[in-house]
Amino acid sequence: MRRRIIGATALVATAALVAGCAGPSGSSGGEGSSGEPVELRFLLWATNPDQLALFDELGEEFVAENDDVSKVTFESVTLSDLNTLLPTWLASNSPPDASWLPVESSIEYMNADALVDLNPTLKDVEGYDYDDLADRMQEPWRDGDAQFGVPFSNGPLIMYYNKDLFDQSGLEDPSAAVEAGTWDWDLLREDLQKISADSGKTGLIFDAFEFKNWVRMLPLIRAYGGTPWDENGEECLMDSSEMEAAYSALHEMVYDEKITPRPGQQADFWGGGAATTIAYLGSNGLLADVDFEYGVVPTPAGPGGAGQHVGQSAMVAYSAGKHTDAAARLVAYLTNPESMRKLSAYYPPSRTSLLNAETMEESAPVLDAAQLEPILTAVLENGTFTPVAPNNAETTAALNAALDQFVYGEDADIPAALQQVCAAIQPTLGG
Repeated sequence: MRRRIIGATALVATAALVAGCAGPSGSSGGEGSSGEPVELRFLLWATNPDQLALFDELGEEFVAENDDVSKVTFESVTLSDLNTLLPTWLASNSPPDASWLPVESSIEYMNADALVDLNPTLKDVEGYDYDDLADRMQEPWRDGDAQFGVPFSNGPLIMYYNKDLFDQSGLEDPSAAVEAGTWDWDLLREDLQKISADSGKTGLIFDAFEFKNWVRMLPLIRAYGGTPWDENGEECLMDSSEMEAAYSALHEMVYDEKITPRPGQQADFWGGGAATTIAYLGSNGLLADVDFEYGVVPTPAGPGGAGQHVGQSAMVAYSAGKHTDAAARLVAYLTNPESMRKLSAYYPPSRTSLLNAETMEESAPVLDAAQLEPILTAVLENGTFTPVAPNNAETTAALNAALDQFVYGEDADIPAALQQVCAAIQPTLGG
């Protein structure tokens, strides 16, 4: 991955990060200035007691194997709090030693030299098996030979469907269409129009979209070959022909075909009120309480091919931390083969040896390996990650606001509206 050039607005946001990245003099090792064992602080946004207990267990194991570390504290914060607090902590030389970090923040922190290059540590730790890390999933965190994060959670957006509604309308099961190679957006839209006409129920819900979160549209965008900006985050591509086709398809599904809720309308797939929903694999637990037969499949293909979107978070260590060497070793321990195997009970892993349907089944207990195999295949063959801009938070906010203002209305002229979107977000990009 090439390093991105940060634009003027992003430089303002990251200047504070750079100021804190050098770290206190003589504090890069494991022991404190007095030679005493140190305590490490790790931030994450987990709230599940079982998940937190597992991290505590792994932390205790790490301490037992590292004499220069006396304690590892895992602090749970919300993701929004993490995004707000980290820049302040980094600027004041008081960050956590390590944390989870979403892929959306990768470029900004890498370009600000805020993250420790983990590559030497990962390759030096005995038994780590660096080559087992799936290359495709490491790409957002690598820059040449350097590696600034190790993905531990790789959750795909998948399609859940109500088998009963497909059966009642006499339609082919989506899983059969996947197997036959005919599963695409044209077929889905045709099927959902029939289901809506027969049952009066909603066809498709983009979970957690609500015309506010553009990322939830990525399965449709990728299927049409679209991306919001170029790979360096310098040029807006929202007005490209591919994006025009994707947002025209959304507009048609909402206002012409009426198979997707309009702004302000509500429908509940899990309560039986819709035929399909696109949601993360981690939502599968909600199926335990449904009163209909269900299935899961990869999201449909389109003119741009089969683009299976994958959400991702990594473990990182901060270069402004007081104990960077110990923090890097902690990240290595938490992502070694045995630790990642344990964590795979909750988080889809990024090690080749664990990328199989049986392992995925552990983190998706409501589903079985046969249901998960096509999804895993789609992830490995066509997986794509969230496009990231150098100043991602500002760009994302500007994009969501511009889409709401210009694109989502019933009377929107999509080509002209997308040109207005580009005019709105271009100043936030790196070009």
